[in-house]
Amino acid sequence: MKLIPNILIAILSIFFFSACNSESEKLPILTYVDFSKKGTIYETDFTVPFNIWGSNVAFTLFPDGKDYSKEYTKEQEDIFYKMRYLKPIKETPYFKVKITLKPLFKSYSDTEIIVGKNGKFETKVYKRNETIEEIVSLPLYGRHLINSRGSDKALIIADLQRFRSYHVKIEVLEDAKIPEFVKTKFGIESKSRKH
Repeated sequence: MKLIPNILIAILSIFFFSACNSESEKLPILTYVDFSKKGTIYETDFTVPFNIWGSNVAFTLFPDGKDYSKEYTKEQEDIFYKMRYLKPIKETPYFKVKITLKPLFKSYSDTEIIVGKNGKFETKVYKRNETIEEIVSLPLYGRHLINSRGSDKALIIADLQRFRSYHVKIEVLEDAKIPEFVKTKFGIESKSRKH
């Protein structure tokens, strides 16, 4: 008999917390941003959804913008491939991006993140209510994956609180010589711990 009220409370909590900040964007977020120029800033508020596999959220940048109705030269096709899928080599130029992540609520727990720096990854813990600020070096060509497969350039993966809102700001600290026909996307999405 006590089970029914507990289930009702859980359901009402989900609706309450998911609607607590209607101005926050819902995940996943995927948007074109020109990350080739120093000083470019992208920021938004977002709400972390429920994810049965865990509460990790990935912040990624990746080259895209390929218009499949347009014909590309062999050289352009090779550039797309190198930027998205190859492992960075020693000579690959890196550029720096600053990510700032701030909870828009009073946090009750610490936040663990995985961050990439100069081709290596480290785990860090930020104290509750602390604003996360990291400078991440991203390879211009090749992947920058954290605990994942694919073609993204991962800035960080953060273990965030479900149904809570955060503010994220991304600032490009160095110019990157991205070819004109390549566009860059920024994405925020739930990340499964099992994959």
